[in-house]
Amino acid sequence: MKHYRLLLIDNDLERIKLIRELLEEKEFEVLTVGDGNSAINLFRSQPFDLILTNIMLNDMDGVEIVTASREIDHELPVIIMSSSSHANKAIKALYAGAHHFVREPIEIEELVQTIEKLLCYRQEHDSYKKVYPYLEQKVVFQIPGDYSFMGGVIQYLNAILIKLGIQEEDDIQVKVSLLESITNAIEHGNHGNANKKVEIEAQITAEKAIFTIKDQGKGFNYQNLPDPTEPENIIKARGRGIFMIQNLMDEVSFNAKGNVITMIKYRPDHEKHKKMIA
Repeated sequence: MKHYRLLLIDNDLERIKLIRELLEEKEFEVLTVGDGNSAINLFRSQPFDLILTNIMLNDMDGVEIVTASREIDHELPVIIMSSSSHANKAIKALYAGAHHFVREPIEIEELVQTIEKLLCYRQEHDSYKKVYPYLEQKVVFQIPGDYSFMGGVIQYLNAILIKLGIQEEDDIQVKVSLLESITNAIEHGNHGNANKKVEIEAQITAEKAIFTIKDQGKGFNYQNLPDPTEPENIIKARGRGIFMIQNLMDEVSFNAKGNVITMIKYRPDHEKHKKMIA
């Protein structure tokens, strides 16, 4: 059985001693510290499986602890201990990224259950990360030429990319590129005919995602597009989609007919991605 390492942060020496003893009885390895700055230095220098901190410390509050921990390891579970009088700060800590909070006075069994639940989740997540480099997933949608289907397709694919670390939750580059390419397929490729299909194929690995969007239209000459940055084209409502896609994705290409666009997005730490944004 793995002995999980917990960091307990509290400036109340009697409470910290009691909680530590009770957690050690449950076979957790517990390190304790009485102030926020010392705690931050500690979890910067050595690994922990979970942080348990009081919402109010002498030199800072739990929100700052959460923020600092997420900068070092955004997946590190953090539990906030808070009395009802500091409930607002506890809520702010949750918004900042804390995983849970327990009320004071501490019920040790409730605390242990919360710790075990978060550690179990962390262990499962780590096991998923271990196999991600070996994952290859192919997803195919064939949707009617109707804009109402786009949102679901984009959200589904975006969730996979976030899970694999190809993009962050607040990154909209792929979302915008999919939105523009599917809109072009419906509007310009299929000319708004809802009976014509749009095929969206995604081939996803831990290294990159390849998106292929195909319409049932006659195609177009993608090499003869007007430059949307020219003064006479800037105010036009149309013509900027392909330009945006080419700037948001790492690689973009078309088939000879012009009814299929292929877009590639690499992981942020991938060598090709780094070269393209350098």
